[in-house]
Amino acid sequence: MAIKIVIPSYKRAGVNPSIDNLPDDIVSKYVTLAVRDEEYNEYVEAHPGVNIHNLGKGIDGIVETRQRINEQFNGKIMVIDDDNTFFHVRHGAHKKDPTNKYIGRGQRLEFSEEYVEMLEYCSELLDTFEYGTMRNLNFLRDPRWDPYTLNSICYWVHFFNLDTFDYVDCNFRNGPKSGLCEDLYLPTDWFDKGNDFFTLVKYNVGETTGQNQMEGGCNTSDRGIRYKESLEQLHEMFPQYCKLKESKKNTETYGFEVPTLTIRLNTKKRKNDKATLPL
Repeated sequence: MAIKIVIPSYKRAGVNPSIDNLPDDIVSKYVTLAVRDEEYNEYVEAHPGVNIHNLGKGIDGIVETRQRINEQFNGKIMVIDDDNTFFHVRHGAHKKDPTNKYIGRGQRLEFSEEYVEMLEYCSELLDTFEYGTMRNLNFLRDPRWDPYTLNSICYWVHFFNLDTFDYVDCNFRNGPKSGLCEDLYLPTDWFDKGNDFFTLVKYNVGETTGQNQMEGGCNTSDRGIRYKESLEQLHEMFPQYCKLKESKKNTETYGFEVPTLTIRLNTKKRKNDKATLPL
């Protein structure tokens, strides 16, 4: 198995829940923190025993960070693009009625052996797919999603086989100019160009409490404005898949009207239609 866990981090040296949530031997063997040049020494000092990768100078946001990761790493990588995540291993967790079983969150991964099994499974998927994502099971799903489904947009965790993925053509820098929603743009663009990607459900991801209140990361004073603009720009780029809807939650979070965006990737509407890989 040759797969790396890459975690971009900004202004959170010494405070990185994604590191804290992983067993020490997994961190030392598989994890690399990807940071900006001006913070490199600070991260090296704050995280002894952790691999720290210097992405270079001139980074002004998460879009440039994500693109440089794809340009500077190679092979198979698992990118945790939010440095406040933890993992759940899935199992059938709920029965709506005696004949209809739904998939829900399972037990949280705890031991190194479990993480190794997850990484081995993901590595095998990347022998078939060039790109993939991991589901957050906030809502129960049909068991047919197990162990993975195709072409479902997800946040937080992304997989690349950089030996085969075309990161020049499918480029984070070509997304919304407001500089957010890159994790929505890339899979949509990849799909629209005729490619399928896996959405992992057997292993699924959760978020630590209080993540949005932490300093650093993508939290800036104008985040709400930029987020709204990025959603609108993404809708303009891919109207065949995207629909803007009112969001009470977003509006309450930012203090002014901010919509949400639903994305439904339909193979009949994309530009190119390569052969769909079987489940």
